Amino acid sequence: LAQLGRQPVWADTRATAAWLLFGVSRAAGLAPTWSWLAVGLAASLPMTGALLVSMQTELPATAVLLALVSVIMGSEAGQRGASLWLLAVLAGLLLQLKVSFVVPLFWLFVWIAMRWRGDWPWQQLPRALLVGVLVGGASYAYSWGLTGNPVLPLYNHWFESAYFFKEPYFDERYGSGLAIGWLWQLVLHTREVNEGWSGAGGFQYLALAGLLPLALLAPRTRALTLVALAYALTMYALMHYLRYLYPALVLLLPGLLLGLSAVAHQRIAIGVAIALLLLNLVFLGNSSWPLRDGSVRSLLAEHGDPRKLLVKHVPERLLVGSVDQRARILIIGRPVHAAFAGRAFVASWYDQELLHWSGYLASSSSPTAMQDLLKEYGFTHVLIARDPQIADLPTRLAAFGAVRVAQE
Repeated sequence: LAQLGRQPVWADTRATAAWLLFGVSRAAGLAPTWSWLAVGLAASLPMTGALLVSMQTELPATAVLLALVSVIMGSEAGQRGASLWLLAVLAGLLLQLKVSFVVPLFWLFVWIAMRWRGDWPWQQLPRALLVGVLVGGASYAYSWGLTGNPVLPLYNHWFESAYFFKEPYFDERYGSGLAIGWLWQLVLHTREVNEGWSGAGGFQYLALAGLLPLALLAPRTRALTLVALAYALTMYALMHYLRYLYPALVLLLPGLLLGLSAVAHQRIAIGVAIALLLLNLVFLGNSSWPLRDGSVRSLLAEHGDPRKLLVKHVPERLLVGSVDQRARILIIGRPVHAAFAGRAFVASWYDQELLHWSGYLASSSSPTAMQDLLKEYGFTHVLIARDPQIADLPTRLAAFGAVRVAQE
C-alpha cells in the first residue's frame, strides 16, 4: 500500500495521532490498558481505514487537534505564556488544513477561556495571535491573490472568482441541520453520510452512548467530552458527512471508555471494548471502495506489485514514465491526473475553461478546433482516458500529425 499510495507523511501522522491519543487518554484519567484500547478503537474505525487510502486532511487534522488538546490539558498556571505560543502555531496549522476546522478551534477557544479565566498571559496574547494568523492564513492569502477567492470553491457567489461557478457550492447528496437519529445514521446508515456502505461509523458510539453522562460527571473528562460533542454536533448541523466528524469522534473515545471502565467488572468491560474493536474491523471495507472491492487482497496476491491493480483503476500511473518533465498533458475523459504532479490538466467541472473547450470540441466539426486548443494552452500531449465523450478524437489528432507514444 505504501507503494500504491506513496503517503509517507500520512503514515507519520497516523503514528503521531496514536501517540497523542494515548497521552490525552492518560491525562483524562484512563489507566494504560484503557488508553491503549482508545488507540485500538480509533485505529479500528472504518473511517480510519478510508483515510489511510486517501489524501484527505482529516487524519493529519486529528493529530494536530490531539496536540492542541494535550497542550490545553497540560497547561499549568506558570507556563501559560509558553503554552500560548505553541497553541497559536498548532491552531494556525490546523486552520491551514481546511477552513472548516474553524469549528473545533472555536470550541477549543471556549475551553481555554474557561480554563484560564482570570489568569490569561495578556502580554503575549497579541503577538501569539499574530503568529497564529500568519501560520493559519498563509494559504488563504495565496489563494486570494492568485484566484480572487481565499476559500475557493466556497462562497464564490460572493468573491466571483473567474476560476469557478459563481453560485453557492454545496454537495446536495448530504443534508444539513440536526436530527434526533444522528448517531444511528452515522453508525449504521453510514451510506447516507459517506461515499461507502452502511455500518462504517464505529460501533462504540452507539453501543456506549448511554455512558457519556459518566464522562460529563468526571472532572478530568468533562471538558474534553463537552468540546468533542459540541464539535460533532456543530459539524453535523452544517453537513451530514462522516469524514468531517471523524476528528470529533476520536476525541470522544476517552470519555466513552471512562464510562465503560466505571460500570462493569474490569475484565468484562475490557472484553466489551475488544469486541467493539473487532466488530469495527469486520466492517472496515464498508468505509471506501478501495477497501471493499478487494484492492488490498489483489495487491497481496501480486506480492506487492501494484501493476495489475493500477491497470484496473489508474492506468494513468503507468504512463507517467512515457513523457518527460517538460510535457504539458491534456487529459480528455475520466479525470485522473494527480500522478502527473501538475503537468496534466483535465476537462472537468474543476476547470471551467477546459470544460467549455471540451463541449465545443464535442459539437464542432472544425478540423482545426483541436489544434487550436493545444496551441492556445501549450499542450504537448493528449491522454485519451476512459469515457472521452469525443468519439473521433484519435482521428482528429492523427489528422495533424499526432503519433501515439504509449498505451495502457
